[in-house]
Amino acid sequence: MEYKDYYQLLGVARDASQDDIKKAYRRLARKYHPDVSKEADAEARFQSVQEAYEVLKDKDKRAKYDNLGSRYNQHRQSGGVNSDFDWSDWFSGQQGQQRYSNVGDVFGGQSGGGGVSDFFERIFGGGARGYGQRTSRPRPQKGNDYKTNVSLTLEEAYNGTSKNLKINNERISINFKPGIVDGHELKLSGKGVEGTNGGPSGDLYIKVSIKLPEETERNGDNLTTIKQIPLTSMVLGGQETIDILGNRISFKLKEGTPSGKILKFSGLGFKNYKTSIRGDLYVKLYPQLPNKLTSKQRKLFESLKALE
Repeated sequence: MEYKDYYQLLGVARDASQDDIKKAYRRLARKYHPDVSKEADAEARFQSVQEAYEVLKDKDKRAKYDNLGSRYNQHRQSGGVNSDFDWSDWFSGQQGQQRYSNVGDVFGGQSGGGGVSDFFERIFGGGARGYGQRTSRPRPQKGNDYKTNVSLTLEEAYNGTSKNLKINNERISINFKPGIVDGHELKLSGKGVEGTNGGPSGDLYIKVSIKLPEETERNGDNLTTIKQIPLTSMVLGGQETIDILGNRISFKLKEGTPSGKILKFSGLGFKNYKTSIRGDLYVKLYPQLPNKLTSKQRKLFESLKALE
């Protein structure tokens, strides 16, 4: 029977940490997986890597293997050869009790086929040989998930919208319902990375961010915004009309409406994402001052000032 150096197979030091061993195993398993590698001996190397990891990841198996390796090295250094080493002291007591049809049985069906080594069978209870010719199919693996972000304007979040996204070379139309909130995450099952070995595709997660104008606030389904009204309307009162988010709102102002006056319009806020019941719209009114006075306007304001 031939001694197998599992540390050398994984390319790690004998005092390697479990994290280092896991990283080395994952790297080599990806490299030599029969579904990926084109190398002629990829399947055999993949099985050897799986076998080495099975031993070194387990605390008890690794301890037994290290003790065996130490004794085997002492035997060789003293002039002994492989054929006269007393292997019987290290044979597993489980030998003949547990049979693995192939390395896939050892590692949960993840191999491409073939048997475990004689060394593994005899030392770690792999069972009698002669069962290693049957192949097993790799287990189906779900593909990875995709995650992406989508930005919506205030109007798009208020009224609802649709966006076309290109994911994994596929164009997907996504509908966003009215009232969607900032930070909401949509899940589209099966729109992620394609699975392997017949496994299902991953999922697509879309996180929504909503850009609000500086003078607009959202509190739940309620919306507060600022509108400028002609100074004369706030001073003298009268009928006014404003357009906001597709709504034309008419209202009457009293004479001497103060700056910062808040008007409430019930049922004109955001539509609740679950119940579709709308919140309220609050509009803060501020006077719209002229950027530059005409001579006539200046005279009128000077007259008002004189009256004060």
